[in-house]
Amino acid sequence: MGAGPVPPGCRGLLLALVVGFLIPGSAMPQTKRVKETKESPSTSPLTAREIAKKALESVVLLVTEDANGKAMTLGSGFQVGSGIIATNYHVIKDASRVYASFHGGNPKFEILGTLAVDEKNDLALLRLGRVVAAEDPYDEIVGLAVALPLATGSSPTEVGDTVYVVGNPEGLEGTFSEGIVSALRNDYIQITAPISHGSSGGPVMDRYGKVIGVATAFISEGQNLNFAIPVTKLLPLMRNLSAVTPLAPHPSSRLYSWSPPDKASLRGIKRIQVLIEHLDSDVESLGLTTNRIQTDTEIRLRRAGIPLTPWAGAEDEGTLYINVNTKKVSEAELYAFSLSVEIRQEVNLKRNPSVAFDVPTWSAYAVGTCGIDRLSQIRDAIGDFVDRFVNTYLEMNPKK
Repeated sequence: MGAGPVPPGCRGLLLALVVGFLIPGSAMPQTKRVKETKESPSTSPLTAREIAKKALESVVLLVTEDANGKAMTLGSGFQVGSGIIATNYHVIKDASRVYASFHGGNPKFEILGTLAVDEKNDLALLRLGRVVAAEDPYDEIVGLAVALPLATGSSPTEVGDTVYVVGNPEGLEGTFSEGIVSALRNDYIQITAPISHGSSGGPVMDRYGKVIGVATAFISEGQNLNFAIPVTKLLPLMRNLSAVTPLAPHPSSRLYSWSPPDKASLRGIKRIQVLIEHLDSDVESLGLTTNRIQTDTEIRLRRAGIPLTPWAGAEDEGTLYINVNTKKVSEAELYAFSLSVEIRQEVNLKRNPSVAFDVPTWSAYAVGTCGIDRLSQIRDAIGDFVDRFVNTYLEMNPKK
């Protein structure tokens, strides 16, 4: 976001004066001068217009690319300090390059890498780098961005509170929406303010203009079912910044296999129970948790409109069973893993219908290795297989 208009006759002189103050070769070029904002002692709420103006100066559109320069995902982020961008970890986790642009699209900045990562809570802090594209060279030097204040918990978030979300849904930059807190979940704040693809990583703000959460997920089949990660999960990262870690992903390998899909076995299943075998304690402590996989899987099924049940006991119900085994490779920062995703149903012997067994009627398997800092790739593999099941299920059980 550039500054106000400058008379053509003065631009060259002003540009030269500003360039004269830059230090050649500095690690953080003075492309964005950040106006730090501290929490106001005032308890007076701001108007929606005031909150939008402040937030739009901070929010960025994140565009990620793979090693071949191919665009991967869109996301959102916001400044929490000088040259520090907060976002969701899943937005940047597999990217080789990430670019950020403020509201208005110019200039475009390179992301140098991560300063802190919390895979368990899907959060990351990024270091803003140099300008890589700008329509106006003046924008490369003079800019103004606001570091949004974070709520510290002195005034807890409650159900019914008004909230505002800023992001870039489907790439539509600078979208501002209003809603309320509809529920407080274990690891999430449920809100009614809309969240769409491209909004992940954007700020969720209260009526005082303070960030109370980071937008992360939504359920498309539901009405106003949107979720944010509480800002209390972000505060520890702010206190434990490290040197910049490059974005290049850790090498890994996966070998997939799955049984020939018996599509007919999925026809008529009306409800699904999700059952996750408990993971090893060491990977649980690193963020690959049973609860997170359970939540990921249930969100995928709900998005597809597949009803869930806490216990599959009827003949028109099935169990989606997920099992993960991991082992750290000796003297290496690698984990070997195997995982299976199965649909289990109760079937009767043809020769003796009174005898029933709980057996897998659809299954998928994967084995491989991944870096200790890339355990999320196991989570991704599970998501891939759950998506395969969802697609096959919807094919055999079309919505009427």
